[in-house]
Amino acid sequence: MASESTTIATREFDVALSNFLKTLSPKEKAEFQPTTIGDVYKEMERIQKGHEKDGCLRYLRRIAPFIDGMMASTHIQSFDILLDALRKIGENLPRFDSFAAIFEQKPRFVEVLGWLYSDILEFYSEFLKYFRMKGRVAKVTSFDSDIWLTDYSAWKQLIAIMWAKFDHQFADIVNRINRHTALVDSEATAAHFAEARQFRINARLAFDEARKDREKRALQGIIEWLSPISFEAEFQRCEDNYCTNTGQWFFQNGRFTNWLDHSCPEKNLWLKGIPGAGKTILSYIGMNHARVRLLPTGSAVIGMFLSDRIRDKLAPTTVLRTLIYNILEADQLLLHVLDEIRDSPSSNFRSLQKLEDHIKDLLLKSEKLAFYLFLDGVDELDDQDRKKLMKILLRLSTDSSLKLLISCRPVADMEDLLSSCPQIVVNQNNEHDIETYIMSEQPALMDLFPIGGAEVEKILRPILLRAEGMFLFARLVIYNLKDQTSIAELREAAINLPHGLGEAYERILTRIDKKLGPNMRLTAREILEFLSCSRRSPRLAEIKHALTIRVNDTCFNKNQILMRSLLEICGPIIEIRDGFVYWVHFTAKE
Repeated sequence: MASESTTIATREFDVALSNFLKTLSPKEKAEFQPTTIGDVYKEMERIQKGHEKDGCLRYLRRIAPFIDGMMASTHIQSFDILLDALRKIGENLPRFDSFAAIFEQKPRFVEVLGWLYSDILEFYSEFLKYFRMKGRVAKVTSFDSDIWLTDYSAWKQLIAIMWAKFDHQFADIVNRINRHTALVDSEATAAHFAEARQFRINARLAFDEARKDREKRALQGIIEWLSPISFEAEFQRCEDNYCTNTGQWFFQNGRFTNWLDHSCPEKNLWLKGIPGAGKTILSYIGMNHARVRLLPTGSAVIGMFLSDRIRDKLAPTTVLRTLIYNILEADQLLLHVLDEIRDSPSSNFRSLQKLEDHIKDLLLKSEKLAFYLFLDGVDELDDQDRKKLMKILLRLSTDSSLKLLISCRPVADMEDLLSSCPQIVVNQNNEHDIETYIMSEQPALMDLFPIGGAEVEKILRPILLRAEGMFLFARLVIYNLKDQTSIAELREAAINLPHGLGEAYERILTRIDKKLGPNMRLTAREILEFLSCSRRSPRLAEIKHALTIRVNDTCFNKNQILMRSLLEICGPIIEIRDGFVYWVHFTAKE
């Protein structure tokens, strides 16, 4: 759809064309109607060649005195301007014609070109008026030696009378033509520049997309080769369980801010705490905080969250191969280095020593300022595996740009390995965070039980004292409070709060045992036993199918598949994510 300005320009041109056609005689109009710019060029060429052949253009310098005498100097100057305008129009018409074809979809350009063509038509209208004047005009005859001029006085009188009016009329038109010619060039240049810039942008985008596609395919090949552990499920779990406005103390902790400083000599930091203190979620939000803060520095942040949920994958070699993948994902310029390592006869991705060498090689060849590794749950590995892995990582942090944040329980071997590095004890700093979480549950309790806010707060406050730095304890107790069926039960449960995680789990199991019928109690026990004995986290479908099997059954009966929710049966002791069933915490299994 044409723009309003383009429509106005078209109307202006139509008016100018109509006025020009009115100045033409019927004969001229008939000649003008089928004429194209190509016809004009051909006619110009014919006239020029004819004059050259007849010798009519010779000795024109001899008429200079005649011209000088006929016109005053100001008239000559004005006439030169007029001839210059004719020359410019002739020179630029082909260019304008090309521009019109190229930029016909540019409303602004079409508008300016419309103005210019209107000016040119007005120019020629006035020009025709002037040269149609009747009078005794001089006749010039050319000979080899002389030029004869007749009626010199008539020409001089005509010029003297008419030129002043002619000059004023044409001065404004010529100025407008010059101005609009410059504007056409400006618009064409801008359009060319915009199109060139867009072409460059499109080419760059296509190049980037192709590069990303190549890197993606390369990384996919590396995934198939290295078989790294995916931590996305753990990250999502942390995101879902995070309580808004908690963890700010960690960001402001001096040891953490010093560790984030590349120039700080301390390469390692130990985030330790009792079970259920919230170390994993704190590591997660710390990782996200570091990514934002370190982005301008050219450093890379890596998160590896080991957990009981992926215990079957927690071998030191697998963890180190996963670290290699994360380094490559953070700095894809290292992909060619990995190709060199793979092609080397000495490469070995099953040997701990070789893996350590490969990681060190990648880190030293990277242009990243530093690699910050958030390693959570290393205490989930077996004792011997944990020691092997930690010794390798500590050597790498000493010999390369790797910086370690280790998040785990204060088990004996970790105390020995990390005794010299700075430590942050979570359960000594998270009281305000637990309070924030407990108070955030106040509206939910008020929705379940018609009691006032003051009483709900009175019920919740004691939980903070019993929690003793354990986020998990507060979560389990609040679940148990929500599970009560009357205000009286709620008040009684609030008075008799459990002591420690063991009692909290026991209260939940007791509650499940009381509210379920005999058949469902048996089903709950079977689910927990199956989960306890499984070497890996089972799929939900696997548990449901296992529950259908009876000792004397000879075939599978799909009508025996459990239709009730496992969460409804077992409560908060388990959780289901992405079709897998997990313990809510490793302490629940213990």
